[in-house]
Amino acid sequence: MKILQMCDVRWYNANAHYVFELTRGLLAAGHEVTLWVRENTPLAQRGKAAGLPVVSHRPGDPFKLFRLWWLIKRSGYDIVNVHRGSDLFLVMLLKLFYQVKVVVSRSDIRPFKNNVVNRWFFAQQVDQVILSGRFHLEQGMMAPFALPDECITVVPLGMEMPPLEPLTERPRPFRLVMVARFDRVKGHLILLDAFRRVQPAIPEVELGLIGYPAAISSAELRRAAAGLPVHIIDGPVDMQETLAGYQVGIIASTASEAVARSGLEYLNRGMPVIGTRVNSIPELVDEGVNGLLVPPDDPGALGEAMVRIYHEYTAFQAGVMRTRERYSLERMITATATIYGQLL
Repeated sequence: MKILQMCDVRWYNANAHYVFELTRGLLAAGHEVTLWVRENTPLAQRGKAAGLPVVSHRPGDPFKLFRLWWLIKRSGYDIVNVHRGSDLFLVMLLKLFYQVKVVVSRSDIRPFKNNVVNRWFFAQQVDQVILSGRFHLEQGMMAPFALPDECITVVPLGMEMPPLEPLTERPRPFRLVMVARFDRVKGHLILLDAFRRVQPAIPEVELGLIGYPAAISSAELRRAAAGLPVHIIDGPVDMQETLAGYQVGIIASTASEAVARSGLEYLNRGMPVIGTRVNSIPELVDEGVNGLLVPPDDPGALGEAMVRIYHEYTAFQAGVMRTRERYSLERMITATATIYGQLL
């Protein structure tokens, strides 16, 4: 199949990562795929660095619709997959001049705008909607739009899951980690509160915080972590190499998490996950099997989960080994390609 992936995103967030991995996986599966992205963005740069076919456009280009029409007409794409709301109107106009199958994907926490134009677009011009999590449906994202159930499919983000050997005993020292930008919505201060409460009960446990300053500075985190065995890394790292030194991954978010990308990184390394019951996280964590779920903004419950996973680590780690294939990149690519193929 010939597929155009459209993602007008300015930064490399979970949405951009979803599109990057989808494009890379579809190409590896033998399909012809092109990325249509805003120029000079991290997604454009990363795509080019990885050798992906990238066509970039300038914001405000008055000829953007013509350039898109000509690209599709010249290349003969079977599928146009739109990943950002900012591109919906452009594709709506495109379909007035050129008939192509349109798939709209949502791996963003924000709902589609409920207005007359979007309701008409989804009812008349969209062939399929792909959502990154069931929570989108549970929260009524698609309720305002007249689409039959068979035109809406959930395909979570996947990641390559290399073979790993299960551990037969708890490593020492025992290290927990959270990978997230330093932002209040990510729950760093809640996590540090929880860790301070339970650290005397599990004195050999250490905590790592990996990310970059956003709404919280590195200095504020260091003040909150004073006196605790906490390691703060606030810059670019080799994720595979860095996570190799940790045993349990944590997602303490109070909101956001449309795809919980850090959770996939943890499972990729064979790490059990402690997560909050927020958006896509419960779809990643199989409660009591590959990790534990706690209410958001609850340091007491988060601390109890840390203690439990410390004492029952080998059982949870074995659970990760049994379930991690559910979250593979191959599964994501196969599911998405099947949806595309059914439209042709």
